Amino acid sequence: MILTCPSKTFCLGEYSVLKHFQAIVILTEPFFQLRVESKPGNFPHEPHLISLEEQWPSNYSWEWQDPHQKKGGLGASSAQFLLTQTALDHINNTPKSLHEILHIYRHVHTTNIPPSGADLIGQYNGWLTFIDTQECRIHSYSWPFDDLGFILIRTGQKCATHQELNTTTLPDLEEAHTCVEHAHQAIKDKNSKEFIQSIQRFHETMVKLNLCHLETQQLLSQLKHEGILAAKGCGAQGRDTCLLITSRPSHTQIKQWLSERVEIIADHTQLASGLTLKGNCHD
Repeated sequence: MILTCPSKTFCLGEYSVLKHFQAIVILTEPFFQLRVESKPGNFPHEPHLISLEEQWPSNYSWEWQDPHQKKGGLGASSAQFLLTQTALDHINNTPKSLHEILHIYRHVHTTNIPPSGADLIGQYNGWLTFIDTQECRIHSYSWPFDDLGFILIRTGQKCATHQELNTTTLPDLEEAHTCVEHAHQAIKDKNSKEFIQSIQRFHETMVKLNLCHLETQQLLSQLKHEGILAAKGCGAQGRDTCLLITSRPSHTQIKQWLSERVEIIADHTQLASGLTLKGNCHD
């Protein structure tokens, strides 16, 4: 049995989703993969998997593939939980809804601020996804802008989200939440100008609230190009990855220019579907 789900990047909504419940998540290749076979094997001892470790049958192997090799920032922990919980449910013939999986996921974490679950919801669903975690309301879109592209890059830094949530006191995030709402409307309306403005306003708000690491700010200041129309750090402190919105006519040129300076993760051509399961627990 092989289970996969895509890599996750916050387009908008990191931090503000914890207060206002809404976020927009980008799901791209490459895929995380879990292979389960009917044979004895070792199960990892990870804090976010403890509840599943206790339930995992000893006569089933657990083989994990992280295409990012633990570089961080793309949802490896939530992917591990989602794929492992789904595999366990398949083995036990006890399928769970997304809402049930999300409830379990939130309650296994002991951080000062519980995780939103937006990463898990996005990886379950795929594509460019608007999420309301309170109502488990999801709307997915293909990339809607003919004149824009995006590029995801690594910063070369790493921030452990669970540590960040244990040490952060959330400020007033109403302005950031408004950016999420405006960006979602822009996606529905295919309004490129409003989308670009929402991305840039969100980044500026994170900087103002000291929720974007100085090294990320410095990196973005070095990546100035007339074809890069907006840019932001993504995830906790914007520390692991960055999102760059590009002019479509200049996209290929910008991608080449960036590849000489930073590590590229994916672009708009690599938006990906959500959770998949192939085979059965006896394969």
